[in-house]
Amino acid sequence: MLVPLGESATIRNAETICESLLAAFDEHGDVELDATAVVEADLSLIQLVEAARVHAARSGRRFALCAPVNAALEALLRRGGFLTAPSPADRGFWLGEEQGR
Repeated sequence: MLVPLGESATIRNAETICESLLAAFDEHGDVELDATAVVEADLSLIQLVEAARVHAARSGRRFALCAPVNAALEALLRRGGFLTAPSPADRGFWLGEEQGR
């Protein structure tokens, strides 16, 4: 199931995003997140996405982004240190790069 995010993904709407992700996992199993419209985000979004990745892995479900992160989210990831020395899996998830590159 595709879960779209709006332009803002901050602590102010983190609970709503969390509820949408959990409902999608419960109702459909596999989840794809559309963050392409996000222009305002904070680390709460990254925390939610990382928690969703762990949840999906533990429950044998697929969780992915529908497209690599946009410039706003990539800048947030860099500021937060998430792209300082990312694993191939993290590069693949966030940036859409194939593992082994």
